[in-house]
Amino acid sequence: MSRLRKALLVPVAVWLLVAASQAQAGLINYKYNWAPSSLGIAGDGGSGLIKLTNEPAGPITSGSSDVAATNIKTVSSADPEVPDTLNVQGAYTLTVQITDIDSGLSGQLSFAGKLGGTFSAHNANVTNKFTDQLTKTLTLDKHTYTVTIGPYTPPGPPDSENKGAISSHIDVSNIQIEKVPEPSTMALALFGVSSLGAGWWRRRRLAA
Repeated sequence: MSRLRKALLVPVAVWLLVAASQAQAGLINYKYNWAPSSLGIAGDGGSGLIKLTNEPAGPITSGSSDVAATNIKTVSSADPEVPDTLNVQGAYTLTVQITDIDSGLSGQLSFAGKLGGTFSAHNANVTNKFTDQLTKTLTLDKHTYTVTIGPYTPPGPPDSENKGAISSHIDVSNIQIEKVPEPSTMALALFGVSSLGAGWWRRRRLAA
């Protein structure tokens, strides 16, 4: 292959590669809805209660975002000297449903945890341990959703305005593979390069 033809083919090849790998612009839109396995987790003695909120479905979200999975509040009338405990009780599951706006497809991911510690009418020392994978992935059509649970914020005493919370983060990426240029387009491009090279060669020969 002549140097000229090589020089002409390189830009075309680059153009074809760019056209084949170019990703769609714009953020991916979706909806999410977190729900706990129970709205109330009773203490070991049965008197105290840990409330988990069922947060309303989130609005249409664009791109990656931090979102609240649930808010946490303590309810207890126990004496601080003999507080309610979460040694046996305290297990929970948080499930998020994600709806991909482009395709209309939905899917769910669940995360498990265990609350522990003590709480009473005038204090709270509630701990949390996630007992499942912290990060899980869901594929809906051409989009991948990666959800990470946490961090955890402990709740205050029952009369406190400080609610606890379990947060989460949703990462979304586009796995769509763009179509390569149609064979007819590629053929026309290569034909144009070949014709240009042939014309240059004829002109050079006539000049000689």
